Amino acid sequence: MSKAIVAAVLFAIGCGTNIRVTRLNWVGDRPPRPPESIQVFASGPPGDRPFVDVAYLEAEQEAFSGDNTHEFILKLRKIAANLRCDALVLGGVTHATMANPFDPKIAEDRKGMTATCIVYTEGQFATTISRAAPPR
Repeated sequence: MSKAIVAAVLFAIGCGTNIRVTRLNWVGDRPPRPPESIQVFASGPPGDRPFVDVAYLEAEQEAFSGDNTHEFILKLRKIAANLRCDALVLGGVTHATMANPFDPKIAEDRKGMTATCIVYTEGQFATTISRAAPPR
């Protein structure tokens, strides 16, 4: 199969988004949350509620992905829910130029986004938060 056909097939199906998670603080045992219950803040963290940062999230398009900001936020919310967070504070949008995997002479732009997953510190889960990341 030629490189052009492989590239066309991969472009048509898209490869999605890779999300890296860096844990910052451990929140202990909390009940699972549905992604739609995760609050999203685009203009900064909430100023009216105390919170702790749980994880730093980095989303980046994979090769041939058509994912955009909307898909990034949906996927970041899902990760935040899996981490038992209360909210997601969006950071900046990132851009990277990489070599095309099939032809290194062709540059490929990849978009990304950063965010921080937070947990509110008041209420029933306040005592389960530890300021240290869990052991790996």
